Amino acid sequence: MDDNSTIKCHPCAHFAIEEAVENALKHNNSDTTVTVRTERRDDEVKIDVVDNGSGIASLETESLWTLEESQLTHGQGLGLQVIYWVTEGAGASLTIADREPRGTIVTMRFPIVTDGPLEASLDIVRNQLHS
Repeated sequence: MDDNSTIKCHPCAHFAIEEAVENALKHNNSDTTVTVRTERRDDEVKIDVVDNGSGIASLETESLWTLEESQLTHGQGLGLQVIYWVTEGAGASLTIADREPRGTIVTMRFPIVTDGPLEASLDIVRNQLHS
């Protein structure tokens, strides 16, 4: 990937990445592996947070996609909501998918821009992950 890619995002976008990593570590066994991958694709930067844990129950993600919660359909915590609202606020897209044979892939796609007030270097995102 070109390390000089600039992505359009909210200054707090790193919280979504950090939360995805933290959730994967927190809600799985101690032997779970979490990997963060970045890839430039045409006009976007794709960031995958991949784990080999037990996965996320569909009930947890259902309220994110419907934007509604009820006594029967709601998440257990705020982690996934933080990821969702931060990526939405950053103009990014979010997908959460099961990984075969086990685990989860959280994918965030941020648009690449050449100028504008809401910019962050990919290096900043990477530095946030390593701090």
